[in-house]
This record gives sequence, C-alpha cells and structure tokens, in this order.
Amino acid sequence: MYALSTLIICPITNRGKRLPTEAEWEMAAGGGIDENESCTRRIFPWGNEYYLNNTHRMNVWQGTFPTYNSKDDGYTFTSPVYAFEAQNELGLRDMVGNVWEWVSDG
Repeated sequence: MYALSTLIICPITNRGKRLPTEAEWEMAAGGGIDENESCTRRIFPWGNEYYLNNTHRMNVWQGTFPTYNSKDDGYTFTSPVYAFEAQNELGLRDMVGNVWEWVSDG
C-alpha cells in the first residue's frame, strides 16, 4: 500500500528523484547538526525559542485547535513558500510548520 500511494501521490519518484528518509530530513531540518551526537538539543531548527527576534519562523495554528485561530503569523491556513526567513544554519526554509513533512520511510 505504501509504495502504491507514494507512486500515485509523488510521481517525482518515477523521474529518478526520491523523498528523503526521516533521518535525512531530521539532519537537514536541524541545520546539519546530528541531534544524536550533539550535546545541545534544539526544539526548533533555529533554537529553543518559538519566536526569533519577536518574529514567527513558521506557520502553525495559533489558538485553540480547531475552533479558534488567531492567525498571529498572518495566515489563516497554509503559508506560501518562502513566507518566512531561513529556519536554520543551512539557509533552508519551510522545514517545519505549514504542513507535515513527507519522508520515504515514515
């Protein structure tokens, strides 16, 4: 079932591309820091604080789910690509928040 749904939902796999594994995604989202080998574990890719410099770094539901969304980040639903600054030291964006990540072994 998984392989079939992957081919249907993600036809890019038929073009020599693939989704990352969960370990690859975690490494990229963490800014290249291997959380298993690091002395410092971070809650978010940019650190341990939800806000960075008083700004949102990702799109998530703010409020009481699912009845009230305060839209503090400026978006009622999902945010557009590149709506937020880079989320880690690698300069990657949109690694957390907005929608769940897709991985090949998840």
